[in-house]
Amino acid sequence: MCIQADCGSGDFSSLSAKASFTTLESCIVPKSLVVSGTIMHNAATITWEAGNEESEWVVAYGENGFDPETGGTKKTTTSVTYKITGIIPATNYQAYVKVTCDENEFSNWSAPVSFKTADAGLSNFPFREGFNGTGIPSKWKQEIIVD
Repeated sequence: MCIQADCGSGDFSSLSAKASFTTLESCIVPKSLVVSGTIMHNAATITWEAGNEESEWVVAYGENGFDPETGGTKKTTTSVTYKITGIIPATNYQAYVKVTCDENEFSNWSAPVSFKTADAGLSNFPFREGFNGTGIPSKWKQEIIVD
C-alpha cells in the first residue's frame, strides 16, 4: 500500500514508499489450556490464556472423544479459570474453551486438554470393613507377611 496526502486545491504529495500491514484478528482462540491444581474424584480446574481483551468464554467438557459443537456440557464464565464439578470418578475427560466475542460471534474452540478424575476412594469416615463375605473387598489387596 502507498499513501498520498491531499494538500488541497488539487495538489497531492508524492506517493510514499510501499508499506504493508496486517489487521489483528478480533476473535482469537484461547491458548495454553491446562489443568491446574489437583484433579479430584469429582472436580478439576482448568485455566487458559486470553488472546485479546475479551471478558467472556464458553467452556465445554465431556468424556474423551466428545464433539464440543454437538455434545458435552457447556458453561459460560467471565474468568480465565474454571472449576469443572459434578463429574464421574476414575473417568477420562476433555475440555475446550472458546471466546464470546459478540452476542452471536465466537472464536473457534481451543485445542482440548485431557485429564482423568481420581478414584473416589473412601468417602465415609469412619470406615469399617467386617470381612464377613468371601474374598477380598473391592479396592483392597491381600498381602501376606511372614516373620
